[in-house]
Amino acid sequence: MAAFLDVCRYIPTAGGTTDWTFAAAVTGYQSPASAGVVNGATYRYRAESGDLTQWEVGFGTYNTGTGVLTRTTVLFNNLGTTAKVSFSTVPQVAIVTLAEDLTAIADVAWTAYTPTITAQTGTPTTVSATGRYKQIGKTLLVSLNITVTTIGTAANSMSATLPAGFTSAATSAGAGKDVALNGKVIGGWVNTATTSIIDIRNYDNTTVWVNGVNLIFGIAVEIS
Repeated sequence: MAAFLDVCRYIPTAGGTTDWTFAAAVTGYQSPASAGVVNGATYRYRAESGDLTQWEVGFGTYNTGTGVLTRTTVLFNNLGTTAKVSFSTVPQVAIVTLAEDLTAIADVAWTAYTPTITAQTGTPTTVSATGRYKQIGKTLLVSLNITVTTIGTAANSMSATLPAGFTSAATSAGAGKDVALNGKVIGGWVNTATTSIIDIRNYDNTTVWVNGVNLIFGIAVEIS
């Protein structure tokens, strides 16, 4: 998926079929540097002549040392091909967002995982849990389904692990509900002290460890 820049449009040093070397920002727009361009990141572009008879949409990587955006792949152009347009005059180049980028974000799939469930004190006799997650940028979405059959000696808060390899970069809170027994709303959080553990309690800070509860819980976690 391509990276994004806000209101970035510039004039390159040359037309023809060369890569786009930054010369100056278009009035009213930001240069790549001002917009926060990242070295080596992939960006979508639209290049267009002043009269709009020549135009090209494609993507490539940006080199902050040279100011060059490569024309690695041409997606479409005024010729109806995927070839580089030989611009007869110096065009304007804009960093753009395409439908493919938005589709890629929307189509991120959920991945199943098995969270480890423990108690703050004691040990549960029978508890089962399934989880799903998806990552969108620096946000991790987690959904849990936890069934407590027999609590044993478990008490106080419940802990559930995040998917392996993920840790919290900031304190994040989530919510859920018991859908099988008492209907209580539950809350949970993960913080930078316990970076990979979700701490879960009832809304009133009482324990969720009750025989027969089925907890459905979701949280969005800021990750590094």
